[in-house]
Amino acid sequence: MEKEYYLLDGKERTGPFTYRELVEQGLDTDTQLAVGLTGDWQYASELPEFIEYFQSVGIHFPTGDNLAGFGLRAGAFIIDMILLIIPLEFFFIKAGYIVIPSSIENITMPSLQNSLIMQSIFSVVFLLYNTLFEVSSWKGTIGKKICNLIVVDIDGNKLSFLRSLGRNLGALIASNLFYGVSFLSMLFSEHRQCWYDYLSKTYTVKTK
Repeated sequence: MEKEYYLLDGKERTGPFTYRELVEQGLDTDTQLAVGLTGDWQYASELPEFIEYFQSVGIHFPTGDNLAGFGLRAGAFIIDMILLIIPLEFFFIKAGYIVIPSSIENITMPSLQNSLIMQSIFSVVFLLYNTLFEVSSWKGTIGKKICNLIVVDIDGNKLSFLRSLGRNLGALIASNLFYGVSFLSMLFSEHRQCWYDYLSKTYTVKTK
Protein backbone atom coordinates (compact mmCIF):
# COMPACT_ATOMS: atom_id res chain seq x y z
CA MET A 1 0.00 0.00 0.00
CA GLU A 2 1.32 3.43 -0.94
CA LYS A 3 2.34 5.69 1.92
CA GLU A 4 0.13 8.62 2.79
CA TYR A 5 1.65 11.87 3.97
CA TYR A 6 0.18 14.78 5.87
CA LEU A 7 1.57 18.28 5.56
CA LEU A 8 1.73 20.88 8.32
CA ASP A 9 0.47 24.16 6.87
CA GLY A 10 0.87 26.72 9.62
CA LYS A 11 -0.84 24.91 12.50
CA GLU A 12 -3.21 22.95 10.28
CA ARG A 13 -2.76 19.34 9.16
CA THR A 14 -3.60 18.92 5.47
CA GLY A 15 -3.75 15.79 3.37
CA PRO A 16 -3.41 12.96 2.80
CA PHE A 17 -0.99 13.26 -0.12
CA THR A 18 0.90 10.65 -2.07
CA TYR A 19 4.63 10.89 -2.71
CA ARG A 20 4.00 11.93 -6.30
CA GLU A 21 1.55 14.65 -5.29
CA LEU A 22 4.05 16.13 -2.84
CA VAL A 23 6.98 16.24 -5.25
CA GLU A 24 4.81 17.62 -8.06
CA GLN A 25 3.74 20.56 -5.91
CA GLY A 26 7.34 21.06 -4.76
CA LEU A 27 8.90 20.48 -1.38
CA ASP A 28 11.29 22.56 0.70
CA THR A 29 13.82 20.90 2.97
CA ASP A 30 12.04 22.39 5.99
CA THR A 31 8.52 21.30 4.95
CA GLN A 32 7.06 19.37 7.88
CA LEU A 33 5.45 16.04 7.05
CA ALA A 34 3.90 13.14 8.94
CA VAL A 35 3.65 9.61 7.58
CA GLY A 36 0.07 8.49 8.22
CA LEU A 37 -2.32 9.91 10.79
CA THR A 38 -0.25 8.76 13.76
CA GLY A 39 3.22 9.65 12.47
CA ASP A 40 5.41 12.25 14.14
CA TRP A 41 6.15 15.51 12.37
CA GLN A 42 9.47 15.45 10.53
CA TYR A 43 11.22 17.73 8.10
CA ALA A 44 11.09 16.46 4.53
CA SER A 45 14.90 16.43 4.54
CA GLU A 46 14.82 13.82 7.32
CA LEU A 47 12.77 11.31 5.33
CA PRO A 48 15.05 9.04 3.26
CA GLU A 49 12.49 8.52 0.49
CA PHE A 50 12.80 12.19 -0.48
CA ILE A 51 16.61 12.26 -0.78
CA GLU A 52 16.51 11.35 -4.48
CA TYR A 53 13.94 14.07 -5.13
CA PHE A 54 16.05 16.73 -3.42
CA GLN A 55 19.14 15.59 -5.34
CA SER A 56 17.19 15.98 -8.59
CA VAL A 57 16.60 19.65 -7.75
CA GLY A 58 20.24 20.21 -6.79
CA ILE A 59 20.12 19.70 -3.03
CA HIS A 60 22.67 17.15 -1.76
CA PHE A 61 22.54 16.57 1.98
CA PRO A 62 25.88 15.64 3.55
CA THR A 63 25.57 12.04 4.76
CA GLY A 64 27.94 9.29 5.75
CA ASP A 65 27.57 7.78 2.28
CA ASN A 66 28.32 10.80 0.10
CA LEU A 67 31.03 12.69 2.01
CA ALA A 68 34.12 13.00 -0.19
CA GLY A 69 37.25 11.24 0.99
CA PHE A 70 40.87 12.38 1.00
CA GLY A 71 41.75 10.86 -2.39
CA LEU A 72 38.98 12.57 -4.34
CA ARG A 73 39.53 15.93 -2.67
CA ALA A 74 43.29 15.73 -3.20
CA GLY A 75 42.74 14.87 -6.87
CA ALA A 76 40.41 17.83 -7.35
CA PHE A 77 42.89 20.12 -5.57
CA ILE A 78 45.78 19.02 -7.81
CA ILE A 79 43.71 19.66 -10.95
CA ASP A 80 42.79 23.14 -9.71
CA MET A 81 46.39 23.97 -8.82
CA ILE A 82 47.54 22.98 -12.31
CA LEU A 83 44.83 25.17 -13.84
CA LEU A 84 45.87 28.11 -11.67
CA ILE A 85 49.64 27.83 -11.54
CA ILE A 86 50.46 27.27 -15.23
CA PRO A 87 48.74 30.48 -16.49
CA LEU A 88 50.11 32.45 -13.55
CA GLU A 89 53.65 31.24 -14.23
CA PHE A 90 53.40 32.50 -17.82
CA PHE A 91 52.06 35.82 -16.53
CA PHE A 92 54.86 36.17 -13.96
CA ILE A 93 57.50 35.46 -16.61
CA LYS A 94 55.91 37.92 -19.03
CA ALA A 95 55.71 40.58 -16.30
CA GLY A 96 59.35 40.07 -15.36
CA TYR A 97 58.74 38.71 -11.86
CA ILE A 98 60.45 35.46 -12.89
CA VAL A 99 63.55 35.52 -15.08
CA ILE A 100 64.36 32.45 -17.17
CA PRO A 101 68.14 31.93 -16.92
CA SER A 102 70.27 31.50 -20.03
CA SER A 103 72.31 28.82 -18.26
CA ILE A 104 72.45 26.90 -14.99
CA GLU A 105 75.12 29.28 -13.70
CA ASN A 106 72.76 32.23 -14.14
CA ILE A 107 69.89 30.83 -12.06
CA THR A 108 68.66 33.45 -9.57
CA MET A 109 65.81 33.49 -7.10
CA PRO A 110 63.12 36.17 -7.40
CA SER A 111 63.67 39.18 -5.18
CA LEU A 112 61.72 39.45 -1.93
CA GLN A 113 59.58 42.19 -3.43
CA ASN A 114 58.73 40.10 -6.50
CA SER A 115 58.02 37.06 -4.32
CA LEU A 116 55.57 39.07 -2.21
CA ILE A 117 53.87 40.46 -5.32
CA MET A 118 53.49 36.97 -6.82
CA GLN A 119 52.17 35.57 -3.54
CA SER A 120 49.62 38.38 -3.31
CA ILE A 121 48.45 37.88 -6.89
CA PHE A 122 48.14 34.12 -6.37
CA SER A 123 46.15 34.64 -3.16
CA VAL A 124 43.64 36.95 -4.85
CA VAL A 125 43.26 34.63 -7.86
CA PHE A 126 42.89 31.60 -5.56
CA LEU A 127 40.15 33.28 -3.53
CA LEU A 128 38.24 34.51 -6.58
CA TYR A 129 38.55 31.23 -8.46
CA ASN A 130 37.32 29.04 -5.61
CA THR A 131 34.68 31.39 -4.27
CA LEU A 132 33.06 32.30 -7.58
CA PHE A 133 32.88 28.69 -8.71
CA GLU A 134 31.46 27.54 -5.36
CA VAL A 135 28.62 30.07 -5.46
CA SER A 136 27.87 29.26 -9.10
CA SER A 137 25.47 26.55 -10.27
CA TRP A 138 28.44 24.15 -10.28
CA LYS A 139 28.87 24.51 -6.49
CA GLY A 140 32.55 23.77 -6.89
CA THR A 141 35.69 24.38 -8.90
CA ILE A 142 36.65 22.81 -12.23
CA GLY A 143 38.69 20.19 -10.37
CA LYS A 144 35.70 19.30 -8.21
CA LYS A 145 33.45 19.20 -11.28
CA ILE A 146 35.78 16.69 -12.94
CA CYS A 147 35.80 14.60 -9.75
CA ASN A 148 32.00 14.87 -9.32
CA LEU A 149 32.24 16.86 -6.08
CA ILE A 150 30.35 19.87 -4.79
CA VAL A 151 30.58 22.04 -1.67
CA VAL A 152 27.36 22.51 0.32
CA ASP A 153 26.11 23.70 3.69
CA ILE A 154 24.52 21.42 6.28
CA ASP A 155 21.15 21.65 4.47
CA GLY A 156 22.68 20.56 1.17
CA ASN A 157 22.34 23.99 -0.39
CA LYS A 158 24.80 26.10 -2.37
CA LEU A 159 27.05 28.29 -0.25
CA SER A 160 26.45 31.99 0.14
CA PHE A 161 29.21 34.28 -1.13
CA LEU A 162 30.36 35.23 2.38
CA ARG A 163 30.39 31.64 3.63
CA SER A 164 32.39 30.50 0.59
CA LEU A 165 34.79 33.44 0.90
CA GLY A 166 35.38 32.64 4.58
CA ARG A 167 35.94 28.97 3.78
CA ASN A 168 38.51 29.71 1.10
CA LEU A 169 40.24 32.39 3.14
CA GLY A 170 40.68 29.75 5.84
CA ALA A 171 42.06 27.29 3.28
CA LEU A 172 44.50 29.91 2.01
CA ILE A 173 45.73 30.79 5.50
CA ALA A 174 46.10 27.10 6.35
CA SER A 175 48.13 26.37 3.21
CA ASN A 176 50.47 29.31 3.88
CA LEU A 177 50.99 28.62 7.57
CA PHE A 178 50.91 24.83 7.72
CA TYR A 179 51.87 23.78 4.17
CA GLY A 180 48.92 21.45 3.64
CA VAL A 181 49.18 19.69 7.01
CA SER A 182 45.74 21.09 7.87
CA PHE A 183 44.39 19.28 4.80
CA LEU A 184 45.30 16.01 6.52
CA SER A 185 43.01 16.93 9.43
CA MET A 186 40.09 15.58 7.42
CA LEU A 187 41.50 12.07 7.92
CA PHE A 188 40.64 12.38 11.60
CA SER A 189 37.30 14.14 11.15
CA GLU A 190 34.00 12.31 11.57
CA HIS A 191 32.51 14.29 8.68
CA ARG A 192 35.73 14.39 6.60
CA GLN A 193 36.14 18.11 7.15
CA CYS A 194 39.30 20.15 7.19
CA TRP A 195 39.36 22.67 10.01
CA TYR A 196 38.23 25.49 7.70
CA ASP A 197 35.28 23.29 6.59
CA TYR A 198 34.37 22.81 10.24
CA LEU A 199 34.54 26.51 11.07
CA SER A 200 32.51 27.52 8.01
CA LYS A 201 30.06 24.60 8.48
CA THR A 202 30.57 23.33 4.95
CA TYR A 203 30.85 19.85 3.47
CA THR A 204 32.34 18.43 0.29
CA VAL A 205 30.08 15.70 -1.08
CA LYS A 206 30.03 13.31 -4.02
CA THR A 207 27.27 13.72 -6.59
CA LYS A 208 27.80 10.27 -8.12
